[in-house]
Amino acid sequence: AVMQSIYVLGALMAIAILFNTLLINLSERDAELATLRVLGASRTRLAIILTVEHMFIGLVGGLAGALASVGFYTGIANVSSTWVFHIPVVIDYTVFSQIIGFVLFAALLTTPVGVYRIGRMNLLEVVARHER
Repeated sequence: AVMQSIYVLGALMAIAILFNTLLINLSERDAELATLRVLGASRTRLAIILTVEHMFIGLVGGLAGALASVGFYTGIANVSSTWVFHIPVVIDYTVFSQIIGFVLFAALLTTPVGVYRIGRMNLLEVVARHER
């Protein structure tokens, strides 16, 4: 029950961080995306660009999280081990791949929000605001 709670907490954090990253990325690049739309880029093309970009961010985040968890696990095992009691460090690479897989899934899950925002964007307003 405790491990499942930790997994759920980690999953919620991953989704929240990816969602926040997506919104910040879109707010920083509104003018660029609107300019691409004005120049004739289709919504599908922008959705593909956004999806690939967000999946890359998820991959980097998943790798960083998995490597950090192995580092923390090793550190806790080393600190907790004494000459009387030893905690072996056994790394299960299926869990490692599950972490990365879930983060990629969470990135894919949050991307439609960005695609929806791109679709609702008022192109003239965004480009005019950028020109000022």
